[in-house]
Amino acid sequence: MRLVLSRAAARTLLVAATVAATVTTVLVTTFVLYAQLLPVAAVRTVIVAAPAEERSLWISGGTGGSPDELAARDAAVRELFGDGLAGVPLTVSMGGYASGQELTTPVEGSAVVGFLPDLADHAELVAGRWPEPTTGDGPVPTVLPVDAAGLLEVTTGDQLTILDTRSGQQQPVPMEVVGLWQPVDPADPYWQILGSRLELGGIGPFVVHPDEFLTCYLQQATVKWVAAPDPTQMAAANPDALRTGVRALTQRLSEWGKASQQLPEWGKVDPGLASLRLYTDLDQLAERLGAAVVVNRSGILLSTALLVVVAGYGLVLVAQLLAAYRGVDNALLRARGASRWQLAGFAAGEALLVVAPAAVLGAPVGTWLVQLIDHWFADGRYAFVADLASYGWWGPPLA
Repeated sequence: MRLVLSRAAARTLLVAATVAATVTTVLVTTFVLYAQLLPVAAVRTVIVAAPAEERSLWISGGTGGSPDELAARDAAVRELFGDGLAGVPLTVSMGGYASGQELTTPVEGSAVVGFLPDLADHAELVAGRWPEPTTGDGPVPTVLPVDAAGLLEVTTGDQLTILDTRSGQQQPVPMEVVGLWQPVDPADPYWQILGSRLELGGIGPFVVHPDEFLTCYLQQATVKWVAAPDPTQMAAANPDALRTGVRALTQRLSEWGKASQQLPEWGKVDPGLASLRLYTDLDQLAERLGAAVVVNRSGILLSTALLVVVAGYGLVLVAQLLAAYRGVDNALLRARGASRWQLAGFAAGEALLVVAPAAVLGAPVGTWLVQLIDHWFADGRYAFVADLASYGWWGPPLA
């Protein structure tokens, strides 16, 4: 090895070959890594920007008329979504709204009175407190979004009267606004639970405590479950598998209509489950993403293959030049009695000096360059740093 080092120090060609190999390896690693991460990041960006209907699934139907029936349907729906979609876990949220609620003052129109058990996880309390069930004959505590409170010109502590017309008569129900809130992420699929009623011109929503809703509004109410996949995991999933998963869920839900049959997964199916329906446009989004990913990956693959070929050709030329240059030295050593094994050892040592820096620096420097590109040219919107975090310092090339 001492002889190898002395020969390397005396010849700048070996140093040039080392630099060429290292730079080539770093550039190829950077481009391949970028080509691997870019389609996933682009798909993730499209998913996040897509309408909520295209990146979630929701089931709606009746409540069953009693808390026990509603609990049974909730357990069945959560079990349906429990296996995820194409291996992607689903976050399931549930809520509902009552029918026949009318507001007369200060604005006339249909009032959306509902319950959202997970509201505190998706909204920020601006003023007041979250609702609690009533203990007497006082007004029903409710919370309003800030925009609706501004429309109604009410704030915490104010009372409103909503007419309950489900029985055919206009029964006044006093409500007290105990809190105001605003969504943390207005584009979150979670807001589809009550969004359809609001889109039809409903005022609110007047969100009450779930126990209050079960006590006073369960009859003639609609309940909805929203299942949303994580955008990062969904971006890495196969679009064809996503479409297949949607069809499988739809087929499995349709089997609930066969209430008289014995299904191995569910046992005796509640006839009320036949009223539940699955809605989603996620299969359409998956179809568009599948076509886009194929085109994107094909273009990047061709560029990557061209870069690898050019880089490999350059390394071969450097190796041939180095071999020709070392031919005279090897002949001299052979004349002085060096064996073939010794010459092979010298060649292996020089090869190690050439490839070792490239092997050590290729992955970490390539990973750092990809992060730098994302930071400088994309303002970090592709989130390559998060994608690379799970691979550690060496990045995906060595993982």
